Amino acid sequence: MNIGVENFFTLSGDFALQKSTQTLKALKDGSEASVDVDLLTLGGENLNAFAGLNGGTANAIGLSLADAGFALAIATSKTDSTKTWRALVADAGSAGFVGPENIELSASSIKVAVNRPATDGSLINFSAEPLTVSTGPASTRTINFNSADGALLEASGSLKLNLNNFVQLSGDLALRKSNATLTLSTGVDVSTEVLAIGGNNLSAFAGINGGTANATGFNLTGLNFAFAAATDTNDRSRTWTALDAAATGVSFNGIPSVAITASSLDLSVNRPAADSTLINFAAAPLTVKTGPNTSRVLNLSGTGGALLEAAGTLSIDVAGFFRVSGSLALRKSDFDLKLSDDTTQQVQMLTVAGENLSAFAGMNAASDDNKAGLNLTGVDFALAVATDKSNSSRRWTTLQANVDSIALTGITGVTMSSSDLAVTINRKATDDTLADYSSTPLTLSTGSGSKALNVSSSTGEVTAAAGTITVAVQDFFTVSGGLAVRSSRDTVTLSNATTVDADLLTIGGTNISAFAGLNGGSATQTGISLGNTNFGLALITDRHDVTRKFTSLQATAGLASFIGNTSIDVSGTNLSVAINRGLQNNFPAIPGSSANTTYRLLIADQTLGDVTFTKGSSSAVANILAADSDASVAGKITTALQAIAGIGSGNVAVTGTRSAGFTIEFINALAKTNVTGLTVSTNASLSGSVAATQSAGSVTGISGVQSLTLTRQPGVRPSVTTSVTEVTAGVAEIG
Repeated sequence: MNIGVENFFTLSGDFALQKSTQTLKALKDGSEASVDVDLLTLGGENLNAFAGLNGGTANAIGLSLADAGFALAIATSKTDSTKTWRALVADAGSAGFVGPENIELSASSIKVAVNRPATDGSLINFSAEPLTVSTGPASTRTINFNSADGALLEASGSLKLNLNNFVQLSGDLALRKSNATLTLSTGVDVSTEVLAIGGNNLSAFAGINGGTANATGFNLTGLNFAFAAATDTNDRSRTWTALDAAATGVSFNGIPSVAITASSLDLSVNRPAADSTLINFAAAPLTVKTGPNTSRVLNLSGTGGALLEAAGTLSIDVAGFFRVSGSLALRKSDFDLKLSDDTTQQVQMLTVAGENLSAFAGMNAASDDNKAGLNLTGVDFALAVATDKSNSSRRWTTLQANVDSIALTGITGVTMSSSDLAVTINRKATDDTLADYSSTPLTLSTGSGSKALNVSSSTGEVTAAAGTITVAVQDFFTVSGGLAVRSSRDTVTLSNATTVDADLLTIGGTNISAFAGLNGGSATQTGISLGNTNFGLALITDRHDVTRKFTSLQATAGLASFIGNTSIDVSGTNLSVAINRGLQNNFPAIPGSSANTTYRLLIADQTLGDVTFTKGSSSAVANILAADSDASVAGKITTALQAIAGIGSGNVAVTGTRSAGFTIEFINALAKTNVTGLTVSTNASLSGSVAATQSAGSVTGISGVQSLTLTRQPGVRPSVTTSVTEVTAGVAEIG
């Protein structure tokens, strides 16, 4: 036997049928009255069933049920045969979805409830007098609906829903059939049968390859949702689907270099019928039951085209270098992606974009205490994760961002500002190919606008930031212009000859402007203004102890002029600047850095005769001859220094050449001792002058130098200059 109820629920199998006369309670407009009825009951167990729209046809949409049981009652008034009431209770052990190919649904513990009114709107109150219905030779079911709950036509249970392989839901859901007049995107009203599914406090996934080892997207918790499938009652080949959902907990998986978390996320899906029309729920909202006492309103607009996106308050970390947080939009789409090997690959694209956000670019982005890099405000960005449709293990990650302003954090003595910074990240797939958006840019919605990805693969794999930046280091050196920032990992050698596995944040630029001196950028600045500057700054963090940080800077300039004193006129070409600062570890139990005192000695080619070294009240002379080789000069300097009181034999080593300069290092008995006060001079008859200065005193655990050297091009020289500068102050070891 086959049974259909309200074109919503159909059954097939073996049944039990009874006819009787009874007195039931009918409720209408709040008033209850007894009514005598002819009662037909039908029941069954272990049946096959269908709950949904268009059952038994090619356009069926709903749940196909197995291991079903039911009890059906049809009551007709004995005094008015136009009044007929229908009620059904049913359940099923399992279910599968029948309908559009882009929807997959399975279920267990399904329950179906139907309590339909008579033509006058009255309902039978089965709770006043429960009705027992035979479902087999030795089995019964009870109908006990309360008419105060209103008319029922719904199903519920534990379901799993997969929509367009983009949104997947699981948990306890409610399903209901209703008739509704909805408005299309064309402005035309259409009469529909609506199958609505709602859920409350569920778990879900939104993204690519859900349920597989290559899943890429969002895991959702605390999810409330409303789903509707609407069929045109006059043309059942026209079906529309829509989903509106919100989640309170979100995490991201699938890309090792990308971490995404969120405190809230909204999902929006509005899919067209075969004729490309959409339901405009904004014109005619649809309320969907999501639980016994909860509901959610579908009010998605259909005028902006098909929707398949997510938006919310998220935080994204890419490669530990770029971190952004704020309100973002996510979308899934198909795309023909050009690769670096000049091939084009069909990909599923998962994109995230946002505007006017806050972000960070640098090292240790996830650590508020130890991050070192750039705090960014006014960020517009676009992130695309592309997955090969034929090989889901091939994925490409690309990010572009623009920044209104920046501030440097985590580095003492260095300040930075910018007004037009751009961040670019382009990561390879497992086969070393890169995405190339230069010929076919990808335009992404940010929620309130759009952002285009146009990265070229010709630059190779990149993690960098660039823009017009101003950098000030140790209140001594300021540089501004078009600079680039890059994050990398390398082995760094310290002044004590040990090596460090380090994270490097480098900043560099060419043909920019700079200043070296005091009070740079102020009305009282005094120093050297540098032009045609090439500049490199490295901010270094020990990967094994992130509290240990180092700063190194090198720069050269083509032109220079003195600023700050009108009585001084200095100009020059081919200048260099060097800064090397170590930062002390604050924990005494961990050894700090240690180094010998070293001086840098520069002797001009024309310097001949006596060169006198003085320390305190003791002095010694090295006589330099024109025929002396570099080794001979180094030997004479060594002999002279060893003769000075307080230095002694074997405690000094001199290396180098006249052209490159000599290094004086105090060793053995003077190792790791800060040797101060060394000066050098030449005989006045040479028409030259020399000077020796100590640039930094001894500080336990710290080694450093700040020096500015001006060297003129070779040519006729009116004077000869020899200088010696302490490069490294001696440091006593901590232990």
